[in-house]
Amino acid sequence: MRTHRRFPPSFRAWIAGGGLFCLLFLALLLGLRGQPRIWVDDAVMLLLPAAASVLCLRRAAREAPGARLSWLLFGISHGTYALGMVIWVVLQLGLGVELPFPSWGDAGFLLAIPLTGAALVCWPGLSRRAPARLQALADGLIFAVSLFLVAWMLGLFSQAPASLGPLGRVVAVAYPVGFLAALVVVPILLVRCQGVLAGPFLLVSLNLLALTAVNLLYCRAVLSGSYYTGHPMDAGWILAFVLAVLAAL
Repeated sequence: MRTHRRFPPSFRAWIAGGGLFCLLFLALLLGLRGQPRIWVDDAVMLLLPAAASVLCLRRAAREAPGARLSWLLFGISHGTYALGMVIWVVLQLGLGVELPFPSWGDAGFLLAIPLTGAALVCWPGLSRRAPARLQALADGLIFAVSLFLVAWMLGLFSQAPASLGPLGRVVAVAYPVGFLAALVVVPILLVRCQGVLAGPFLLVSLNLLALTAVNLLYCRAVLSGSYYTGHPMDAGWILAFVLAVLAAL
């Protein structure tokens, strides 16, 4: 049975609203300075993934049994990211300390990556045979390891400041490599799914694409020592979270 579900015409207003929100956020980052920019950035970076988590979990509750697990995992993945942001906000704004890299918040951010990959592997319509699921996961892991080795050979690690340390370098590269591994599952799903939820699947795919792109930029910024809270690239995360919210509606 096919489960295609296109966007209703009224949904275009939600998409337009999400785009305007992203542009407004970027304008605030470019226009504000100092503590106001940090407050705005931290607040939106915390509240938006939390909202995406709640909406994904709500969608999981109302979906058919075969589709619940995927939305449940998406909800948990955004929840772990929001939890990481809670730690980030407490350290940066509550305690007023200079954030180390990696911090305990990175544990929540990193945990979101395998949960996202697992959610894709469980997407409704993928063959229920275990070998197909395992093959999709294996393909992503192989892709991730290959990229990690390429990044090492290209000298991403060597350009990092000595103060970052080996763990910091590994964590910085783990972000884009992990999301690239999850992203590679998308074409596998397109080939193997008997019927994809067209609208939500498109938004989830764009969400992963945005996360991969912004984490590639983040990795380079961290390794070069140029990232700061409120950097314009943070708009990339907001775009990804807006797409997750729209997918779950």
